[in-house]
Amino acid sequence: MQLGVRWRAGEPVHRSVPAILHEAIAAAEAEHAEAQAWTLTWLESRPRLQLDDLVLLSVDAHGGVHAAALSDGAATNEEDIEDEDDDSWLD
Repeated sequence: MQLGVRWRAGEPVHRSVPAILHEAIAAAEAEHAEAQAWTLTWLESRPRLQLDDLVLLSVDAHGGVHAAALSDGAATNEEDIEDEDDDSWLD
């Protein structure tokens, strides 16, 4: 089990965040200078980072980084944050 963390935007990235996400974090912070904090959670052993109610960053099953703009606390493009192949075993 992996525990999530929070840290202030603009501060060094928390040590538990995989390096593959560092560039996307910097880009999101540059785009949203007003942002306050990041929240890291883990879903199926993959990191999901949320910058306030503005941006959601995730890593898919193939190691690709996805960014989704959030609107009213919901992703505007679910395909950006979920890998369609993840549920292929259900077919």
